[in-house]
Amino acid sequence: DFARDVASLYGYGSVSPYFGLKELPVPEEHAERLMLTPCVVPREEGFDWDVYMAWAIQSYIDPSCAPAGKHLLTAYLPMTEEESRSRELVEKVTGAVPEFLESIYPGFKDCIEWALYPVCWKLEGVAKSVTQAGSLKPEVKAPGVEGLYFAGDTARGYGVAMDCACASGIICASEITGIDHGIEQ
Repeated sequence: DFARDVASLYGYGSVSPYFGLKELPVPEEHAERLMLTPCVVPREEGFDWDVYMAWAIQSYIDPSCAPAGKHLLTAYLPMTEEESRSRELVEKVTGAVPEFLESIYPGFKDCIEWALYPVCWKLEGVAKSVTQAGSLKPEVKAPGVEGLYFAGDTARGYGVAMDCACASGIICASEITGIDHGIEQ
């Protein structure tokens, strides 16, 4: 089964926005963790899957990411390669992100000083497809093997490689200790 599953992998793309914020427009309990939204743009708008978003206030965790008193929000929205090559679909996603954030954090758009929307049409990794990203990645606790856990960019987590590695490590620690360490799943 493993060999079949690996053979079925395919590349995917993403939109990974960066927002320079003049003030923190989110509650602290959201700023101190990686957040996940299962659907920012529904598949019915021309996508193979609901486009989800993982995001974090990077400067809350590491203040050196932004000038003093300002903040950096980074996000990740996976798409298929074909979708990320479509200007129309990318524009749907880039237009939806600030509107979505404004809907849950009123005043968000007023806090934006600058925004960048890098688009990547080819991501390669062990979990290469949208169907093997986020909650569809393998669990951190090995099935059938007592005491074996996995952490890294190919284990359960959201975002890109380093975010996934850190998130899966925290999820793994929570599983082992039984203490909730604050990663939204």
